Amino acid sequence: MTVRFGGVMVNTFRVCVLFALLLLPDTALAQFVPETETREIHILKAEEGDTKIILRFPLILAYANELANHQAGTELTAPFIINAQTDGQQVFQLDSQALLDDYGALSKFLLRDYRFTVNDTVVVPDMPEYVVVDGHDLADLDVNIGLGLTSSSSMLTLCVADYPDNPDIAETLIVISFYLTGVMPDDTIKMELLAEPFTPPEGAEYQTIITDYRAGVVDRMTVKGVVFGPVILGGGKAGIQDILRQYGLVIFLVLIGSGLLIYRRFLR
Repeated sequence: MTVRFGGVMVNTFRVCVLFALLLLPDTALAQFVPETETREIHILKAEEGDTKIILRFPLILAYANELANHQAGTELTAPFIINAQTDGQQVFQLDSQALLDDYGALSKFLLRDYRFTVNDTVVVPDMPEYVVVDGHDLADLDVNIGLGLTSSSSMLTLCVADYPDNPDIAETLIVISFYLTGVMPDDTIKMELLAEPFTPPEGAEYQTIITDYRAGVVDRMTVKGVVFGPVILGGGKAGIQDILRQYGLVIFLVLIGSGLLIYRRFLR
C-alpha cells in the first residue's frame, strides 16, 4: 500500500520493514563492524562477588593523547613505541621487547586513561592481565572471532603466551581484564575516559560498546568515535533501549505482519 506523506509517495510495507530493522538488537548488526575498530568494555560480576571488567580495544586508542598532539611526518614520542617505515609509509609499532622487559608497566599505560568512581571514591584497577593480538593473525587463531564477550574471553585465555613481534599499533588488539575490588553488583560506577580525541587513520571508524551484565538485565550502549563521555553504570533497571533489545525480534515480526495485513487489504 502506498500513501502520500508531505507530498511524497511512501510504501507503508517498506516503512514497516525499515522501522523494524532499526529496532533489532545491536548484536544483530555487530557483524558489519570491523573488530579492529571497536572498543568493547564488559562489566561483569566476579566469582568473588565484586566486579570484573574485560576491556578490548585497538592498541592505537591507548596512544590517543600522544596522537592528538602529533604532527604528521614526525616521529611519535611515546612509551613502548618504535618508529618505523613500511613500504615508504610511517608506522608506529609496539616494542615487544620492552613489553617483555616490563609487563606491568605496559598494563598501567593501557589503563591510564580510564577512571572508575564509586561513591565519590576513585577505584584503582586491581590484578590486570592482558594479551596482545596482531590483527593479521586473527584468521589463524583458534578463537571465536568477532565482537562480544565470548570472543574477548577466548583471546584472553588462548593468546596469553603469544606476543607478536613489533606489531603496528593501528592493526593490533589489546584484551585486558582487571578487578574493581570491593565494588558490588548493585553499586553504581561512574566510568570516565580521560583521553584526548585524535584524528583516526583514513577510513577508520571507531566505536565503543559498553555492556554491563551485573544486574541480571544486560545494559548496553554504543558510542561512535575515538572517545566517550562519562558513563553511569548500575541501577539494574531496564530502560527503553534495553526493552527494545530484548523484544526486538518480536517487534520486528509484529511490524512485518502488520505490513502484510495492510498490503493484503489493499489488494482486496
